[in-house]
Amino acid sequence: MVAQQPARMEIIQDLKGMLITLLNSCRTGIKAVPMQVVFYRDGVSEGQFNEVMAHEVKAINEAYAHYNSALKPKITFVIVAKRHHTRLFPANNEAAERTGNCLPGTVVDTTIVHPHRFDFYLQSHSGLQGTAKPLLYTVLRDDIGFTPDDLQSVSFSLCHMYSIATKSVSLVTPAYFAHRVAFRARSHTSESWSFDASDTASSISGSDSSHPFTHESKLLPVHPNLRHHMYFM
Repeated sequence: MVAQQPARMEIIQDLKGMLITLLNSCRTGIKAVPMQVVFYRDGVSEGQFNEVMAHEVKAINEAYAHYNSALKPKITFVIVAKRHHTRLFPANNEAAERTGNCLPGTVVDTTIVHPHRFDFYLQSHSGLQGTAKPLLYTVLRDDIGFTPDDLQSVSFSLCHMYSIATKSVSLVTPAYFAHRVAFRARSHTSESWSFDASDTASSISGSDSSHPFTHESKLLPVHPNLRHHMYFM
């Protein structure tokens, strides 16, 4: 699912509508609706953790309620952070790759993590060149009741499902796919310009506060034959 929203907007605006569409697809395809949702979310700064979680968990619950008011899904909400300065180094040669990096699957969930939150560093990929960078996974909500080992294992397993890689990647595959489909969506836009005569005078006079031309970008729908296929890969 792809949706358009304003630039620099952290919160997913149409999450409810997209989830309703996905729930209908589940009913058609697998004849069932998932009642446990593990939601990996990236691109969120630490100062917006609570705001993003509150809005998007509410949207998930509203989507299920719209589909069937009796459904109450269990939600595990995980923030994935790439923007940090932490690096992991092996304590001995047995725990190191030939490049000197930690082995894929290395997890650190004590000492250097948050004292109160459920979070952990996971280096899931091989460092083919330079120093490998782990990702920080922060669990803000866990209705499913994962143990730390279970969630770390699930996260590492998801890093092995990236379709065009023969090794594990640095980010869980659902989030990686979301990046690819969003990048591909740039090619599915219709560009248009409109002219506003009321702004002409201020533009001609040299003012930078307004412009007689306004630019609009409209997201075009994906062809029906491709909607349920990984065309973005």
